[in-house]
Amino acid sequence: GVASGDPFADSVLLWTRVTTGVGGPVEVAWEISKSKDFAPGVASGVIETSAERDYTVKVIAGGLIADTRYFYRFSINGGENISPVGRTKTLPVGATDEVRLAVFACSVITVGDFDAFAKATEIGGYDALVHTGDYIYEYGPEYDNPEYKQPDSVFEPPNELRTLADYRLRYAQYHREPSLQAVRASAPFIVIWDDHEVADSSYKDGSTSHDDDLQGISWAERRANGLQAYYEWQPIREPASGNLIDGYRSFDFGDLVSLHMLETRHVALDKPLVVPGEAEIEQTIDALI
Repeated sequence: GVASGDPFADSVLLWTRVTTGVGGPVEVAWEISKSKDFAPGVASGVIETSAERDYTVKVIAGGLIADTRYFYRFSINGGENISPVGRTKTLPVGATDEVRLAVFACSVITVGDFDAFAKATEIGGYDALVHTGDYIYEYGPEYDNPEYKQPDSVFEPPNELRTLADYRLRYAQYHREPSLQAVRASAPFIVIWDDHEVADSSYKDGSTSHDDDLQGISWAERRANGLQAYYEWQPIREPASGNLIDGYRSFDFGDLVSLHMLETRHVALDKPLVVPGEAEIEQTIDALI
């Protein structure tokens, strides 16, 4: 599919992924226009992708007009293979009367169809789509809840995510869903992770669900894998620092709304306190008495 994200008043990031099976680098052409037939175009270019970034493509289209809707698309092989057409929108500047946002969180693919994504696409006309985290879940089959799990629905890969290949495959599984493809193509996305993009209950030095010996991988390496796949598959700008943990970004919708995306896990969150159970509390009270 295609997607756009992190809109500014004069630019927006465009995203796609190429599936060719050729195994080597691929040149991808992109173009953006104010008209759906792409005549005349506003900007265009060519970018190369490869297995090093899982054949994902990210390009910043600049020189755009504020508060304007655009169409964009990608192509390979000299235009022989053309992507679906996506829609995006730049941020307004100055006096702004209205901002329309759709907000999403917590998407477990084995639960079933992504109805919220489908509904947002049906309604349409949003200035931006905001995902506040848990875009994917790193779960393995042991986490499947039979009360909610859909028949014949399984996680890909069929294990808890640890390696870069694991995380990439889970994102690929998610993005085969037509409703997710459609909503990502309908308006610019503004995203930030929570914990499940790497592991449950993540904090700055680890995760309550991670053990180096049990997982066979260090926390630092596992987190690096999860964040790399996230940046590959999401229409999010790369941090100027080069440190993928620096996910803080802000977006001003004219003078009406300032949207601040906060990183709440890996920068500064301390290890959660262990809250005692009822029996332990009663034992403590008895000992004090």
